[in-house]
Amino acid sequence: MATQQPNNKAGNNQQTEKSTLAYKVIFDAAPVGLEYYDRDGILIDINEYALQIYGCPDKEHLLKSQICLYDNPNYKSQVKDEADKYLPHTCHFYYDFDLLKTESYYSESVRSGKVLIQHKIKPIINEDGKLEGTIIVAQDITEESNLNYRYELLHREKETIAEALPIGLAIYDKDGYQQFINPALASTFGVEDIKRHLAKHINLFEDPIIPAHLKEEIRNNDFIETSLEYNLHEANQENYFKTELSGPIYLSCKVRKVRDKHDEIQAILLLISDVTNYEKKNQELQEAHQDLNLALNAGDMAAWMYNVKEKMFYSVFGNAIAGKGITLEENLQRLHPDDHQMQKKLLDAIIRGEKDKGIAIFRYRSENGEYRYYESQIIPKKKNGKIAYITGTQKDMTEWYKLTEKLKETNKRNNLILNNINSGLVFIAPNHRVIWENVSSVFPVQANGKQYYKAGKLCHQSSFDSDTPCQGCAMTRAMVSKHVEHAEYPISGGTFEIYANPVLNEQDGEVEGVILRIDDITHRKQILHELEATRNEALAAKEKAEQSDKLKSAFLANMSHEIRTPLNAIVGFSEMLHYTDDEKERAEYWEIISTNNNLLLTLISDILDLSKIEAGYVDLAKSEFDLADLFAELTAVYSSKMKPGVSFINESTGQSHTVILDKGRLSQILTNFINNAIKFTKEGTIKIGYAIHNQLLKVYCTDTGIGILSENRKKVFSRFEKLDNFAQGTGLGLSICKAIVDAQQGTIGVDSEINKGSTFWAEIPL
Repeated sequence: MATQQPNNKAGNNQQTEKSTLAYKVIFDAAPVGLEYYDRDGILIDINEYALQIYGCPDKEHLLKSQICLYDNPNYKSQVKDEADKYLPHTCHFYYDFDLLKTESYYSESVRSGKVLIQHKIKPIINEDGKLEGTIIVAQDITEESNLNYRYELLHREKETIAEALPIGLAIYDKDGYQQFINPALASTFGVEDIKRHLAKHINLFEDPIIPAHLKEEIRNNDFIETSLEYNLHEANQENYFKTELSGPIYLSCKVRKVRDKHDEIQAILLLISDVTNYEKKNQELQEAHQDLNLALNAGDMAAWMYNVKEKMFYSVFGNAIAGKGITLEENLQRLHPDDHQMQKKLLDAIIRGEKDKGIAIFRYRSENGEYRYYESQIIPKKKNGKIAYITGTQKDMTEWYKLTEKLKETNKRNNLILNNINSGLVFIAPNHRVIWENVSSVFPVQANGKQYYKAGKLCHQSSFDSDTPCQGCAMTRAMVSKHVEHAEYPISGGTFEIYANPVLNEQDGEVEGVILRIDDITHRKQILHELEATRNEALAAKEKAEQSDKLKSAFLANMSHEIRTPLNAIVGFSEMLHYTDDEKERAEYWEIISTNNNLLLTLISDILDLSKIEAGYVDLAKSEFDLADLFAELTAVYSSKMKPGVSFINESTGQSHTVILDKGRLSQILTNFINNAIKFTKEGTIKIGYAIHNQLLKVYCTDTGIGILSENRKKVFSRFEKLDNFAQGTGLGLSICKAIVDAQQGTIGVDSEINKGSTFWAEIPL
């Protein structure tokens, strides 16, 4: 690697100035907060990133406020005596900005609430061992997330595969045909059946939603990171794949090609995060995390700076490829030829201001001639309104590519887990100890901290607080039978279905453990219960409808008889009236004709009322009247109609009360009550009366008749019901009464005792 050598004193000064400028640039542009305090703890410099962390927009005002490190409540909790000031510390503090403002510390901060900030405190000690100052590297790690680290951990062992896939993963072959998706990806895209989905042989390059230019980038690059708006409804309509979801979602995607040792493409890996609701925040979080690696992971990363005017690369942190300085041409000589154009386009776009940052993977030739993969994250730095410098990171990603080879072996060993991960999974050793579990979606951690099937614990202890194995449980039965066993258990207020699948040693057939697949079937059980209830209701409605048809048929037959009876009497006695001259006989015939006329009129009136009721309409004509007058009229009419041995009594005689109701309908109710009582009372009394309480009128009719069986009391108000088929009448009167009372938001009922009598009553709001 070429190194520029100074030729004279001016060159030394220029190099010193350049180094000073470089470190100033790094201090100002560092993607972490940097603070410099003097020996007395007074803040004398702070970079832009730190100002953003503390919410202080005005740097000059902050420096003039003479902020003292030793007054920081968090600092005082860590550095408790003078000796501690001379020691480096790494601390994590929760900054309560609301509290700090009350203590006049960062009083101008625009932030509020609590924020988790990491401090790396480095004291500056001179040759005499005295404290010259303190440098603090600060980073807001409140929402820190590291998807790449999770991904690397995911493939280290099978426990991690079962537990730590928080992002979507898809694997395609070199031609773009989908070979595998994980449950997280299936959930993101609304895919319910992974096996059926994979059977469609979906091709990445035939996806109708991915833009053509992005497909071309995937074909031509080994690594791509992009954001994409994906319309699930359109994908479903285009029959690309079946999904239960609709509408657009926003995705953060990383595409990497896996190459073998001959540099041949073996697979395409697609990492997807659903950032629909937090896209902007996640992007900022990712940038902050990348910046944190740039500044703090000195062992794994390096930093470099590119001088746009001089076209020179310089190392500013760690063992960067630029060394002490190389030209742009020297950089290209070490860069893989296929990466020249990509790097040039990226740098030019940043210099022109088309991009405010960039990330890419480049291949550089090492000293042994091998090309190694390096990830670079690039940030521009302006001077006088123009891009003057570009600061970047360098991270060796070669080992990551090697791990992709191990991914194939890991996937082969864990197909069983991945194919069943839609449900809660638990692997239990023969000694009942939980080896690994993935049941958080089925059994969330309880409020009291209880966690079902906790790894490392005995299954019966962590799940049921028992010191001995559960007798007859699915897991125990599967170990004995060496076959899949099934069970259902009520747990935490729900119903859970468990399938226990024994894992047998291929050599001797012995049980090496049991895999439990656990599903919450509470909702399914509820649906089955609801279906059964609906079925029972339908059967009851069917029986009721059939019974109604039978009753209607009986009613029509009865109507035929009831209508012909008075008509026959009217016609017959009308003819006899024509042939007799005896005044006594003529009067008797007229009485019979009149009685049957009234009976026929009542019958027709009931039928008309029934037709209105069937149509859902009951007409009411309210008027003001005295209840005493109505009951006196009824007493006058029915006192003379009583059978021998039966007396009619008005219990409300003299109780005058004016109401506004439909007098005709109220009279109709009482008339039906009285006529019903007359039919079934051979001796004793029939009493009528009323009472008013809390704006509620109650009318009643009490008889000393035969009474009604308890099982028949609900039927008496039903349409077409006659408890005694030999009794006169159509069986409509009481059902009409109920309709009239219901129309006035009232209630109707009967109290009865066999062989002692009945009381029919109705309550109507006033």
